[in-house]
Amino acid sequence: MSRLKNSFTTVMVFAIGVVTTAINSPLSGQEVQVVVPNIYESSEGNAIGYSASFGFPIKSQEVFPSSEFASVPDLQRWITGYRLRPDAIATLPRTINYGDVQIRMSTTPKGPNDLSFTFADNVGPDETIVLDTGEFSVTAKAASGPGPRPFDYVYQFDTPFYYDPNQGNLLLEFRSRSGWVNASPIFDAHDDVYGAAGISIGAANFSSNVATVRFPVEVYQFTFAVPELQSVTLAGIGLLALLAIRTSWKTV
Repeated sequence: MSRLKNSFTTVMVFAIGVVTTAINSPLSGQEVQVVVPNIYESSEGNAIGYSASFGFPIKSQEVFPSSEFASVPDLQRWITGYRLRPDAIATLPRTINYGDVQIRMSTTPKGPNDLSFTFADNVGPDETIVLDTGEFSVTAKAASGPGPRPFDYVYQFDTPFYYDPNQGNLLLEFRSRSGWVNASPIFDAHDDVYGAAGISIGAANFSSNVATVRFPVEVYQFTFAVPELQSVTLAGIGLLALLAIRTSWKTV
């Protein structure tokens, strides 16, 4: 019995130490911001974006090459949201209200130049609904002078998405049955880096799975973070404790 107790205590101390070290890691709770395309981090895009700016039902897909995410550390591959910024021509404060928003993400082998106009053909097996909500608003502050503007439009996910650039490109699908309901968004965008890498369908055939148009892609700022390690602390300790008990009985 003494050997059982000592073995159990040793493994438990080790388990608690491991979990505590992970929680207190310098990376825990930190975020990494990645602007895509990288070359537009501090300069204005050459176009105005449309994918989330129609005043009628909209379904759109945009793809981002995996090479744009080379700077993301291995331990911070959970995407927790993204931000968009107004185009430089927008100087007044603006709040955009959507009647509803659903955002999906997946890893896809499709690239900017070979997206299918059939939406389902582009979706990866890890597709995740990261945001599904009713009324939704984003706001940008007043600004003046040349662009780029700050990334004021915030789209925070309810469910983080794990993205490994080694597995393929990143696909984002935006859906809204109502579109914006008060003020047309004016997003900073581009179509000169890897083409107009988006496809969209609108009100006339919203229920269809076939796109009808290509358009410029907004300049995105994705937020990557370390997953909440605290949420797995008790589960991890419990698993190691069970292992300790089984091991101890075998050695008695």
